[in-house]
Amino acid sequence: MATAKKLPSGSWRCLAYSHTETAWNEKQGKWIEKRIYESFTSDDPSPRGRKEAELAAAEFQLNNRARKKAESSQSNTNLTLREAIEKYINSAFKGDRLELAVLLAMWLSFSMSEIRGLTKSNSIDGDYIVIRDVKIKLGKNDIVKSQGKVFTRNRMHHIPPYIKNLIDQVEGDVLVPYSADAIYRHFSRVLEQNHISHISFHKLRHMNASIMAMLNIPEKYAMERGGWKTDSVMKKVYTHTFQKERIQVDHMIDEYFDTTMQHEMQHEKEKAP
Repeated sequence: MATAKKLPSGSWRCLAYSHTETAWNEKQGKWIEKRIYESFTSDDPSPRGRKEAELAAAEFQLNNRARKKAESSQSNTNLTLREAIEKYINSAFKGDRLELAVLLAMWLSFSMSEIRGLTKSNSIDGDYIVIRDVKIKLGKNDIVKSQGKVFTRNRMHHIPPYIKNLIDQVEGDVLVPYSADAIYRHFSRVLEQNHISHISFHKLRHMNASIMAMLNIPEKYAMERGGWKTDSVMKKVYTHTFQKERIQVDHMIDEYFDTTMQHEMQHEKEKAP
């Protein structure tokens, strides 16, 4: 059981583990898994106050474990990949303010920092979307950094019509004008409201990798979509039209998502009175 500690004010505070999120660690220069805690306090400075805080924390952890267990058994048993996409994405985020961000991560395999760095003026090149800048959180501030020589992360994707429509609806230049914390909080809240097991936003990229594996996408093109491997590969794609094989790969993945989303929309129509 979590143990309460006394604050300088005399109150007792007890922290209870809630879940884990992916966060940027500036010192390490990479994304890490960060444990998130809920805080429970009691203004009673006596031992009774300590017990109150610890009891509230213990009750939260018990309910949290029970909820996760129930949702896991209910949500994830015998789900196909398409069913998982429909449950985690279409049902929960369709029409939501994070729909574009979620699809950029799951469909195009963009990371949080890459998504937050996208702008109409610098990232859209005709029918293609290009990773040129990333936006990371440094302390309390957001820092925009050029991808520069990080060739393994430079990418260019054809923009699927569905995502293009969402981009056209964005007011202003920045495609996803929210802080990393705001995205994580809203993403987690929507999952909870829809009774869906919690996953980190970063795990959406894992779903993209699973989809490519399921579709038997050759490793070369899967790596290109997920991140350039070398300087020469990146420059070749930036200075030439996509090769026929890469275009076919993009078409296969776009077709999969289009079919999945159409299936969900048809299902919603059939449920409507």
